[in-house]
Amino acid sequence: MSLSSSPSRLIVGWFGVVTVFIGVSLASGLSMTVGYGLALFALGFLPPLIALTLFRGAPPRAIAHDLYAAEHRRYEVIDRLNRIDRV
Repeated sequence: MSLSSSPSRLIVGWFGVVTVFIGVSLASGLSMTVGYGLALFALGFLPPLIALTLFRGAPPRAIAHDLYAAEHRRYEVIDRLNRIDRV
């Protein structure tokens, strides 16, 4: 399982649970009031927003990191060539 699809599946599952909860509560005869609607809205949308904030993903690599890695590899290659010449 890919790590990038995990937050998406979590959010879809959460919306499914909230939808089932609303359906069962309405089928059982619970009256829909403004306060109950706001509570359901908060229950439905705040946890996915928090999950999206937590699982934003890794930041992109900086150009400086790539340049440092390329420069470091160049010195490694030169050092290995010098060792081969000594043998």
